[in-house]
Amino acid sequence: DNKVLTIISETPVTIKNTDPNTATTDRIEVKKDVSANITLAGVNIDVSALENKAAFKIADDSLPFDFITLANDSVNTLKSGSNCAGLQMNKYLCIQGEGKLIATGGDGGAGIGGGSYIAGSWITISGGTVTATGSGGGAGIGGGNNGSGSGITMNGDVVLYTSSINGEHTFSKGVIYDGVTVSDNAGSYTLTGGVGTVYGNPNVSGFTEPRNSILGTNLADTDYITVTV
Repeated sequence: DNKVLTIISETPVTIKNTDPNTATTDRIEVKKDVSANITLAGVNIDVSALENKAAFKIADDSLPFDFITLANDSVNTLKSGSNCAGLQMNKYLCIQGEGKLIATGGDGGAGIGGGSYIAGSWITISGGTVTATGSGGGAGIGGGNNGSGSGITMNGDVVLYTSSINGEHTFSKGVIYDGVTVSDNAGSYTLTGGVGTVYGNPNVSGFTEPRNSILGTNLADTDYITVTV
């Protein structure tokens, strides 16, 4: 059976695989109302074959923010089973650091956020290179299938590749969008502060500003435009 590492306190902890190139089915869980301080330094978890199992799960309705730091030069991969998000939480998460995170939801789950029928809200990404992919109706970042998303913020030097983002969002400098589809409250979408770089072929509507810089843009995956606000 796969084991579970359970975080029960705010004491900083660093987690990495013995061999980061080999996936494990051991999982990470954070207890409810624990403001965890976790550094991922080469984690590789794949439970995609296990129904209702999340590679990394923060207990539902936890009130304090949980902080995840991506260690410099690390690659961290989270793949979850059906109905679960790759990195599952329904509110209050901050991701930071200079490493990489690849989070893939199982059928119905978000990449980062809610599992099936579960919301994913108040997610802040302020550093690192983040690839978030939902499946079966789950957002890349936000709610799972039939789940909502809100309070999603990108700031600082973030490189973001995601299948979709739902809910209300605020993005600032250094953000890269690859094939992003903004859903739900797209009219509330804003890009603020400094320079944002857009790669790929984004399908984005409802920009508050600068609307004409994005709409109608058709870019190859390697091309880009720079938007200054």
